[in-house]
Amino acid sequence: MSEGSSRATRYSPYFLELDPSSKERYKEKLTIAGGIDDPYVLTNDISSNEALDWQEWPNLEYPDIYNYLVTSTNCYMGDQLEAYKSLEGYKYYVDGWVSDVLVLPIPSNPNACLISAHVKHSQRLSSPHLHLWVVTKKEGEVICAHCNCMAGLGEVCSHISAVLFVLDARKAYHVLLFLVIGSHLIFDQFLLREYLTLTLLLRKRKDKK
Repeated sequence: MSEGSSRATRYSPYFLELDPSSKERYKEKLTIAGGIDDPYVLTNDISSNEALDWQEWPNLEYPDIYNYLVTSTNCYMGDQLEAYKSLEGYKYYVDGWVSDVLVLPIPSNPNACLISAHVKHSQRLSSPHLHLWVVTKKEGEVICAHCNCMAGLGEVCSHISAVLFVLDARKAYHVLLFLVIGSHLIFDQFLLREYLTLTLLLRKRKDKK
C-alpha cells in the first residue's frame, strides 16, 4: 500500500501462487519501489503505446549495473548481493535472448521507471520465455528487480542483468543515432560554432604578430 493512501496494493496471479516466505520478500520489493502495485499487474494496465520514448528512459550505465548486481545491499538480509555470476547476463544480451523490452511510467511513483521484458530460459530453451521487471530511478540507480525464474526471488539473476545491459546499449545507440543521423541541424550548428571559435583564435594570433 502506498504511503498516505488507503488503496490496497494489487497483486498478480503469479504473486498469489508464491509460498508465504516468498510473498513477504516480494511485498518488500514493492515497498522499496515506493509502495507500487505488483509490476506484473502494471504491465497489463499500461498499454505499450504509453511506453516512454528513449529520451525519457533512465540514465542507466554500466556502473549502475555493477553497483546493483555486485555491491548493493540485499534488502532482505542486509548483506551485499555480490552476484558476480549475474554479470554473465551480458552474453544473453549479445546472443539476442532478450525481447519485448518496454520502459513504462509508474503512476504512483513519477520519479521511477518500470522496465518489463522477456528473456529466453537459460536452463530450458524450449520453455516459455521468462518475464521479469526492474524498477529504477530516473537518474539510473536500480531500486529492485524480479524474475520468475528460480533465482529471481533473490533480486538478481543473469536474466535481469541481461535486460539491464540491453537498456544501457539501446539508449547509447539512440543517443548516437540522434547525434549523427537524426538531427543534422544541431550537429552542424555545433561544428559551425567550433569552426567560428577556432577562426577567431587564429585571427587574434595573426593580429598580435
